[in-house]
Amino acid sequence: MRHDLESADEFLTRQEKNEESFARFYEAYSPFVNTIALKLLKNEKDAEDLVQEVFIEVYQQSHQFNPSRGSVRSWIAVKTRSRCLDRLRKRAEVVKEDIEIESKERLEDEVVKQMEWEKTKTFLARLPEKQKNALIGNYLYEQSHAQLAAAMKKPLGTVKSWVRQGLRSLQKQWSEEGAKREDQDKYDL
Repeated sequence: MRHDLESADEFLTRQEKNEESFARFYEAYSPFVNTIALKLLKNEKDAEDLVQEVFIEVYQQSHQFNPSRGSVRSWIAVKTRSRCLDRLRKRAEVVKEDIEIESKERLEDEVVKQMEWEKTKTFLARLPEKQKNALIGNYLYEQSHAQLAAAMKKPLGTVKSWVRQGLRSLQKQWSEEGAKREDQDKYDL
């Protein structure tokens, strides 16, 4: 085994580089690089891609190896670890960007919901008291029409009418608000 590694190391230590010596080098060290990559990246596909990336870099930058600074195994381990950390940082940045975008979208949704609720409260305040109370009981307190009728001491049909009329009035107010906004947008352009 030691002899195989020495033979493989010739790719970096000899002046003469060829495909055969690189093939030996790759065969000897690719399992080692894959083990490191798999341990750090925890994803087989990413590890396989990284092995290719590391060996392309080794092939192109073989002149950077300095035997006085350490063994071939150490040099390639450092290179592999460095590439893995680059990938993990890139992954973290993508996740961070996704979280930031999602967070902004949620915040925007909350602001819009709050604005819509404020507008709805304004519209509710314009309704006759009986319609407003019927809608609030039905939609906010989730009371059935029968429960509302009992609580308000009114016939069931009357309470249903108040809910229906209140909803129509709210829809009309929202439609008018939408039309106003469209007109305003035309003038803003």
